[in-house]
Amino acid sequence: MTMPGLVVIRFREPSFQERGPFSILVCLAFGIVIASMAFAYHPANSILPPRKANLTTAYERCVGNSFYTDIIRACTAAENHRAEILMDAAYRKALSTLLPDQRRTLLWSQAKWERRIEIECDRDPRPKSVEGGTLWPIFYTQCFMWKTRARTTWLKERYLDR
Repeated sequence: MTMPGLVVIRFREPSFQERGPFSILVCLAFGIVIASMAFAYHPANSILPPRKANLTTAYERCVGNSFYTDIIRACTAAENHRAEILMDAAYRKALSTLLPDQRRTLLWSQAKWERRIEIECDRDPRPKSVEGGTLWPIFYTQCFMWKTRARTTWLKERYLDR
């Protein structure tokens, strides 16, 4: 029921056929973008157990398949997580092979390294150069990833490859 003097405007959503070929192209382009994003990041490839894949190759493949920063961030975060798992495994294995005095030294060293890594990455010039931008989280996480890999190598050389 309408009141006298009140104009009611009814809006009807145009049908797909009424929208014309432009809307079809927009939908197609959107579908292609979504499909490329889905195929660009392969969690199965980027989070493979360390014995089954070369970490650098998996990471480079994951990052190389995308030019979207959110996907590159996900790849970098996954690689950083994998690097932490490998370091933790090397650390635990090294602890299991040491005498009590050596264990205390390694425990102290690891705790000091964990406190120092954040300070070092905060001061790293590469993330600082893009601070506030979309690349900052990627470079910041890469700093942690590289330092974690270096620590893993150090643990293996110092305690496991003797």
